Amino acid sequence: YLPACIGNLSNLKILHAQENHLESLPLSIGNLHKLEILYLYNNYLQELPGSICELQHLVELIIENNELTSLPNEIGNLTSLQSLNVNNNRLSALPDTVGNLKELQSLSVARNFLQELPASIYDLHNLNIE
Repeated sequence: YLPACIGNLSNLKILHAQENHLESLPLSIGNLHKLEILYLYNNYLQELPGSICELQHLVELIIENNELTSLPNEIGNLTSLQSLNVNNNRLSALPDTVGNLKELQSLSVARNFLQELPASIYDLHNLNIE
């Protein structure tokens, strides 16, 4: 697990927490206001805390190979996000707020249970969907 005190690392820009058998994240992860890169792939995460959506400088979020069934609706608050990889999870839908990610260039959604993408995604003119 990641301890709650990780939120005290106020100048942290890159966090590699992949392949650690993580089942959850502390709410304090939202305190990492300077975080730009967050790697959480190959864990056992079933959900992301809404506080993760407070990371205004986050550019890259890699959360593939987890057990996520949904993404927080507030994901659209990550307005600096350029790359989002949610491959190989259990997602049945993406929040409509994904359309707020105007800087998003790369979206990877393979190996989920998605039937369709939200209409708002078509407003993302810099986007390449993989």
